[in-house]
Amino acid sequence: AAHDDLSIRAAANHQLGVIYGRAKSYPEALNAFKETLKADPQNEQARYNYELIKKLLDQKKEEEKKDEKKEEK
Repeated sequence: AAHDDLSIRAAANHQLGVIYGRAKSYPEALNAFKETLKADPQNEQARYNYELIKKLLDQKKEEEKKDEKKEEK
């Protein structure tokens, strides 16, 4: 039964991650994919999505830093 609960939790969190990602709510999507991987560490699709969203967030942070430097000048 515990395995079934983990499978359901993984599927639900993965779907949440996809929904958040489409809504561009990247921090929430990242967290949902992280929860998916906690429940199902072998879920390669969730791992791929996690890495993708993490890259997007990192790029966004870099762009914000560049914008801040431009504003300081």
